[in-house]
Amino acid sequence: MRKTSLSKALLALGLPAALGACDSAASGGADTTGIDQCSALMREFCGTVTDCSSQAAAGDAGAAGAAGAAGAAGAGGEPSTDAREAAIDDCLKNSALVIDCSRAEGVTYKYDACMSALGALECGAVNQSMLDGSFTLPATCDGVILVE
Repeated sequence: MRKTSLSKALLALGLPAALGACDSAASGGADTTGIDQCSALMREFCGTVTDCSSQAAAGDAGAAGAAGAAGAAGAGGEPSTDAREAAIDDCLKNSALVIDCSRAEGVTYKYDACMSALGALECGAVNQSMLDGSFTLPATCDGVILVE
């Protein structure tokens, strides 16, 4: 059931906003660095979504604050490393329907800020926005991936 929800969420997330049109000055042909950077961005995104989803599944939807998060972590509600990696891989497969990193030719100067913003998302807000369909990537991520 979560797989379907995640797929629908990814398609409705506004992930295409991370893609930017690239002009001839910004690209110089196929660049594995662009592909690698796009893949790293998507992995960061999927890791954040997976971790936040795990917290919610463990009983902490973010509303209880730091004390609730500490309690959920201490209660052993976190998935195993294998389960977490499987969930991230599933997210990456679903997100590939929206963002094809093989077409990435580079990133903009906002890439590092985007990665930092993705890592700093509050799980309560992420989980609630996923539930109500209002999730969008941080503004610093708009147009950060340059595609052919």
